[in-house]
Amino acid sequence: MICERVPENYNWIIKSSYPSDETSIIKKQLEDTKEFILIKGKTDIVGIVGLKKEMKEKIYIYISVLAVASIKNRSDTVLCLINKAKDLAKEMGFAEIYIDEFREPYIEVLKQVGFKLINEYLIMSKSLSLIPSFQPKSLIMVNRIAGNTNAFVEAWNSIINSGTVDDFADFPNITEEFLKKKVQKDHRLDPNGWFVAYDRKKPVGLIAVNKHGELGDIMVSKLYRRLGIGTALVHEAFKYLKSKGFKKAILKARAENVGALSFYQNLGFKIKAKEILMGARTIK
Repeated sequence: MICERVPENYNWIIKSSYPSDETSIIKKQLEDTKEFILIKGKTDIVGIVGLKKEMKEKIYIYISVLAVASIKNRSDTVLCLINKAKDLAKEMGFAEIYIDEFREPYIEVLKQVGFKLINEYLIMSKSLSLIPSFQPKSLIMVNRIAGNTNAFVEAWNSIINSGTVDDFADFPNITEEFLKKKVQKDHRLDPNGWFVAYDRKKPVGLIAVNKHGELGDIMVSKLYRRLGIGTALVHEAFKYLKSKGFKKAILKARAENVGALSFYQNLGFKIKAKEILMGARTIK
């Protein structure tokens, strides 16, 4: 059965499939998901999978929720859900499908149906109860550019073009039209949480936070690194999140990026969990 939302009486399946500390995150995932597949056992629903579109440099399809009731043939049900999700993604015109997963039993089943490891991430968090003041080494100003798509695009493109291809391999140039569409489609984004660091009028650093209290990637122009700009951007993000009522800040960091992990830990972030990004072809 395909539907646009999960009936309230089946939410217990989702809650029972994830750790209790993930409940709030899963609730937000449900709000952003518009395509659900429900699998029925002999008498009732036993499994749920949700798919949502995410816009990066192009539109991707992600499995946002994957949950199965505690039943005898649980692995078979997970297998059935994943295959049906791949089929639906194919019908929607997507050649690939992705999932962020941290539960080992699910990861093993995903491998069985062709999902491969793309990246491993560490989930980190920091309490916002105390935010010390900070001043960068140079005369850099950090401004909040609330909703200014032109300023964001100018800063983004200027920064990624300041180094070699390898310095910003995962960050393509973007257009204002692209950004406006992304903001319109992705309800997690918070245009009021955009911050740019300037050297006079030149953008040299950028960070964005979303409506869930999550920090995006910190981007600093290659020639302006080690001047405290990244730290200054994060501190402004902290103050903004605290003013919005958040008790902690959250971010994802690649497990192999030792430099970034050290930077975040020096800012007070602690590792809370591991998550794996996996992907598979929907067309054989």
